Amino acid sequence: MKARLFRYQKNAGFTLIELAVVIALIAILGAVGMTAFQGLDEHRDAEMVMSVQATLQSIVTQGATRMDVRPSDFDDRDYAAVLIATQHALGNVGTGTNNSAVRLSGSGRSFNLTIPSTNRGAVFTINNNGVVELETANNFTSYQKDSRSKSLVKK
Repeated sequence: MKARLFRYQKNAGFTLIELAVVIALIAILGAVGMTAFQGLDEHRDAEMVMSVQATLQSIVTQGATRMDVRPSDFDDRDYAAVLIATQHALGNVGTGTNNSAVRLSGSGRSFNLTIPSTNRGAVFTINNNGVVELETANNFTSYQKDSRSKSLVKK
């Protein structure tokens, strides 16, 4: 006769200790996952600020080249054109409703970026040499304005 390797009980199921161990493991994995993904939204917003700054810089440079003028010779109409071109590049123009992830507004040499989902934002200015500089970054805890490069950097 073959010996039975397993004994079957009438009430098969998990013991209380096994359930407690599984719940503890799930709690530990959840805590590790929360800390791993905690700063991702701020990182995404910081990347958006840096991307908008680079887009503004590119549009100012291209506009000056196409018009064959120095950025110091730009007038309010030229800066309005920079704003509109950047808004088109960001995809928040012409939809009737502004459902974009970011909003860009401005007047003259100053441009305001707002990220509505996280209430973060930034203010950019264009100096006389046509360089787009970050003036302020709002509601960022892990990033700050670099006074030398005039851009957003991680603390």
